[in-house]
Amino acid sequence: MMRSTRYVLTIGAIAGVICISANATDYTFNPQGGDTGVWRDEDNWIPDNGPPCTEDDTATIPTGKHCRVEQWYPGVGAIYVAQNATLTITNGRSIKIGSDQTPTTSTIDGELRFEGLANPGLYVADAGLTIDGSGTITASGAHGCGGAFVKNC
Repeated sequence: MMRSTRYVLTIGAIAGVICISANATDYTFNPQGGDTGVWRDEDNWIPDNGPPCTEDDTATIPTGKHCRVEQWYPGVGAIYVAQNATLTITNGRSIKIGSDQTPTTSTIDGELRFEGLANPGLYVADAGLTIDGSGTITASGAHGCGGAFVKNC
């Protein structure tokens, strides 16, 4: 009995690290190391129970901040990248943006960047995604392998 209780608690703790957002939350990226940090580090988000990871969450990358997605991430409902801010998806990593139930809009006033050798991507949720704003979307990579938008299947 005691052993299975520990097992269940361990699974719960692991699941919490992957995605602990239970309710719709508006997150703001605030990297602990200055202006640049990684998406997956919960200490880089306000509130500090981040990172955003459900289609009900929104993520804001404020002016002067630079966020890197360096692993696959389950998703976020919408993103806002402010002027002079960057969201970079690297080396075969991806993030899902949008909702499977309702079309969403994300705003890029800074830069959404895809870079690396292994086609980093943006998965678009089933209901569709509109990207607006005055910023840029760039894709780059060696040997002609830049980033790609990929429909969520």
